[in-house]
Amino acid sequence: MKGFTLIEVMISLFILLAGMTGVIKLQTTSAVITKLSGDLTYAQNLAQTALQKQMSRPINKVITETGCLLDDDATLSSSKEITHKGVKYTITCGVNADTAPMLANKKIGIASAHASFVEIKVAWTDLLGTGAMNKHVIYSYGVITSK
Repeated sequence: MKGFTLIEVMISLFILLAGMTGVIKLQTTSAVITKLSGDLTYAQNLAQTALQKQMSRPINKVITETGCLLDDDATLSSSKEITHKGVKYTITCGVNADTAPMLANKKIGIASAHASFVEIKVAWTDLLGTGAMNKHVIYSYGVITSK
């Protein structure tokens, strides 16, 4: 007799199915990691842009005015929400002129009595294929000194 028996076909299909399950799981994990990588990149760009806007301001304005430049219209605010590809990012800005000289001297090596420490925080929440809410936060820091 030529051909395959039903048992042989079933066993080969089972082996094929087991291998395909691993490939499908790998693809799912890859998609989740790609999504997280995109979210992290976007959040880092938001933080760096906000930090650069704040660092471009004169030190006397940074110390005396409350808030940060988080918009293109030169409006000062302490937080802003942005939705990008279905994810809501919250950008918060903090300025501390009291601790900046100490932090600048110890961590960055800048010696200045007139400095302002800027902290930009970007937070977002997503599901990322787990079914549970995952919270993510990144920070960007800068010290503005008088020249």
